[in-house]
Amino acid sequence: MTYDDGEFDFVTMFDCLHDMGDPVGVAAHVKEKLADEGVWMSVEPFANDRIEENLTPVGRAFYSASTMLCTPNALNQHGDHARGAQAGEAVMREVVTGRYSLFLGRWVPPDRDEPMVKTDLWQCSIG
Repeated sequence: MTYDDGEFDFVTMFDCLHDMGDPVGVAAHVKEKLADEGVWMSVEPFANDRIEENLTPVGRAFYSASTMLCTPNALNQHGDHARGAQAGEAVMREVVTGRYSLFLGRWVPPDRDEPMVKTDLWQCSIG
């Protein structure tokens, strides 16, 4: 099967959505390619919604990397929605608003005091 052949039951993205200049457009494109009950799994750097909640050792490292790598890359793509690596749940929900009917959940590794990644699952709208 080639990419243009049809729909997919499962789409994955690892540590990349925040690097894209138009993550809203990416979400729309993923929806086009998902089967009616397909699932999109997005693994992104962990972030809270408020800046002060991200001022931890890992959060500071992520802000540094985002400033030097993620955000400039996204801005270079001339999109309207560059997010950077510290996009919390509210921002990522905004990215996919109207694109998916059901947020299936978030998984964060339970054995860490300060998680480094989060995994979000979205199910495609039916109809």
